[in-house]
Amino acid sequence: MRPVDEIRPAGDPRVVAREIVGEAATRGGLLLFVDHEAVRCATGPGRPRPCLSLLARGALVALAAKPVTRVVVVSAADAADLETEVNVPGVFYAGCCGLEIRGAGTSGGHPMAAEFRAWRAGSSPHRFPSGGCPLGFSARWVLEQWTDDRCCEPLLVYIVEDEAAGLEDPWRGYTVRVGPPSRRRAAPYRVDDRAAATDLLAQIAWTWNPET
Repeated sequence: MRPVDEIRPAGDPRVVAREIVGEAATRGGLLLFVDHEAVRCATGPGRPRPCLSLLARGALVALAAKPVTRVVVVSAADAADLETEVNVPGVFYAGCCGLEIRGAGTSGGHPMAAEFRAWRAGSSPHRFPSGGCPLGFSARWVLEQWTDDRCCEPLLVYIVEDEAAGLEDPWRGYTVRVGPPSRRRAAPYRVDDRAAATDLLAQIAWTWNPET
């Protein structure tokens, strides 16, 4: 794994994807978290609000259908609303920035999810407390639901715009930050923008073939 304390230039999505896929192959599985905001298209003519591009949607569909693979789309919205908007069969949905999750006919929630909703709605006067990594709750929940005996410890990958939402345990996987470099908390990998993040997602989908 690359050190997390070094600022690195933006990576080529194809190169980053190959490294991720190679590591996932050695682990025997892939657990991929995708920041919904990081792969949405900007608004424009005929597109009044941001939405998933056809490329991003196709990549999610392809990944969700692969064996020993789990895909989790993450958002600050509620998990139910996120599921309605994305609507890709086989994908898990982590709402409230990972404090609630649903998929495969089941759901789970962290006790802090209600507090997050109050903070999000502006009804809480306090800054939302850190309380650890919200995505860590979702990751543990998905791993507990993982029933495929062929995969004991999949590679965890987070593609996120918010660098603070990365891995609790960097040795277990990769955090790919989307956007300009930052010294506040450098991620081991970075891509320039949402277009590059969508390309990375597609490259992972097309090169990750666990059956071969």
